[in-house]
Amino acid sequence: MNQKVIVISVPFQRLIRNLLGAPILGTIQSSVEADIIIVSPFSDDIAFQKEFEGANVSFVNWNPPIKLKQPNGFLFTILEILRVNGFWRKYRKMGMEAYLVNNKMRFGVDGKDTYFSWPKRTFFSLLSWIGTSQKAWITFLNWMPKSYLYCFELDNILAKYDQVTLVQSANWGYQDHMLAWKGRNKNWKKVMIPYTVDQLFANGYLLSDYDVICVQGTNEWEYAQLLHHYPLSKITKLGSAWFTNMGYLKKKYAERLSPNEQVKNSKRQILYTGCSSQFFPASSEYEGLDYLLQAINSGELKNVEVTYRPLGETEARKVEIMEKYWNTNYLKIEFAQKACFGLAEFDSVSQELQLVEHIEQLSNADLIMMCFATSIAQDAAFLGIPSVINLVDNTGIVKGRGVHGQINDQGYVRLFEGLPIAYNYQELISMAKELLNEQELAKSQANYTVSLWHYPEEDFTQRLIEVL
Repeated sequence: MNQKVIVISVPFQRLIRNLLGAPILGTIQSSVEADIIIVSPFSDDIAFQKEFEGANVSFVNWNPPIKLKQPNGFLFTILEILRVNGFWRKYRKMGMEAYLVNNKMRFGVDGKDTYFSWPKRTFFSLLSWIGTSQKAWITFLNWMPKSYLYCFELDNILAKYDQVTLVQSANWGYQDHMLAWKGRNKNWKKVMIPYTVDQLFANGYLLSDYDVICVQGTNEWEYAQLLHHYPLSKITKLGSAWFTNMGYLKKKYAERLSPNEQVKNSKRQILYTGCSSQFFPASSEYEGLDYLLQAINSGELKNVEVTYRPLGETEARKVEIMEKYWNTNYLKIEFAQKACFGLAEFDSVSQELQLVEHIEQLSNADLIMMCFATSIAQDAAFLGIPSVINLVDNTGIVKGRGVHGQINDQGYVRLFEGLPIAYNYQELISMAKELLNEQELAKSQANYTVSLWHYPEEDFTQRLIEVL
């Protein structure tokens, strides 16, 4: 047994592609003298264990509480308002205004939002002002009961080691609260490898006092300093773990992932991607797709086919989509892989093969037309494919939630700089034509997006070894 152990936190499915691919898990196994413990609610799943097992790998299962018992539930709510809403309040002039606007509600599916009562909104607002001091949430955490933060199985295993290094990617959720609290109090080495820029931008004060933040690109580099006041000595330009994993998978499955030239040479391919109906109404998603197909049928868009890639979060939604579009000209339907968006539920189908399928879908596209702004634009950019943001929502739900407050002074969605936004369907079709016909413009946009989210010039493997 090694004297050193690395604890990797995988609280939900989407993180697997970042933390358990060859660039991180494989590198640790081959190049770092340490045992590895994967902490996850999926650790008891046989398929999960088989896919990620190794000589020095063990699994600890930790199931987060579905709902905290009172008064812990109430106290945890206060804690998170201090930590997250306080952060938004403190940095409201640095892009957090849109988040503060939505303090009054909880988002529901297709705009069925729950509005908080006036006394509750007032209470939340007061807490957010108190939370502008970062010490407030930490002081409250130290005071409140923490029975929900125990994991005795992990404690017993770690007692055997002299050195513990914690690797986290998410700045939210019960599991990462639990591990961050342990790391603070047990003097572990703590490493943050964010899975999205939101972890440093919008998800509140950091859960722990990390020894190193491994930033993916220039946006995270800036936010680690401006919003979290980390000195340069504690920030490492690692690059994107997911992009690095994509590169690895492209090489491993090179024959399968070579663009389908037969498809490419026949018609231009638009990948129309959906979004969770919690953030973008399903009716507007369908309406945008219908307009796109109408433009093809009328000849306004020539020599174009569409692949519709909805999330299909539920079986009922999948059935609805198939009934609506299964026999439509110029249209193919390919649902998104749970490995790319899954949270609490684990899909036992090989994660690696799901990710290869995801890359394959993107590789055959010439343009991504996405509802709302999602990380698929970054994935596509890494493959050299441009994107357009569809913000056309005639229901008024998106505008009513203050989402347009996330548009910066240059006219881009914050964190998605460089991607054109369509506010009406004429703009959507016009932007599609431009990016399909102007190859240099499309290439330039993709390269710029990658530059914000990745450091391709860095030696990811060597940097990771140095950090750990």
